[in-house]
Amino acid sequence: LWQFFFEQSFDANDIENYGVNLQKLIPALQKFRNSSPLYLQVGFWNVSGNRVLSSDAGMLVPDYLNTAERRAILESAKTFKTSTLTYKSPVSAVLYSDRLRGYVVTVHKAFYDDFGSLLGSLMIDLDFSQLTGLVNPIVDDEGERGFTFLVDRNGETIFHPHYEPYSTRFTQYRDPVMREFIIYTTLGQSGLEMYTDTESQAKQMAAYAPVQTAGWTLV
Repeated sequence: LWQFFFEQSFDANDIENYGVNLQKLIPALQKFRNSSPLYLQVGFWNVSGNRVLSSDAGMLVPDYLNTAERRAILESAKTFKTSTLTYKSPVSAVLYSDRLRGYVVTVHKAFYDDFGSLLGSLMIDLDFSQLTGLVNPIVDDEGERGFTFLVDRNGETIFHPHYEPYSTRFTQYRDPVMREFIIYTTLGQSGLEMYTDTESQAKQMAAYAPVQTAGWTLV
């Protein structure tokens, strides 16, 4: 989708100045949105957080996020550092949407003018429940069940089968072994850990790997 926008014969200024002439883009945005159940909306938001072009034709329905949240997305291109690279995540925090009555995560691409001033951002809103539905529970050869979850670089849980996003962070785990393990997962590396659960004394195994573009780790 980014490439599609870059190949057009206009720049991001045109979205603000000649929005009426860009109505021809709406069918293309709608086609992209309809290509996956993950996609809720595709559009362009200006620096004030206002929606100026959207796959929601006519933009008569409420936005999935409010203008303050859109501005925060524009301003929150966080820089992440790992042992091998430094990068900015194009993925927002997980946010609750009143329109969806569920959680949304947004992938975004900023546009700048020739002088380096931010004009706005192309954004794709994703249905977080659809996204996490792709993360299947673990069942080993003997039928023992485990589970998967996602943490961010601050050690906060953004997806867990038992908790709401951001309701738990590593400091809240009662088991000190788990607290230490979650810290390992925030380093942007992959690994496999064997440990003993402090309460049950059961042997546990956990693997983790970074989701680099989002700044998350899958455990």
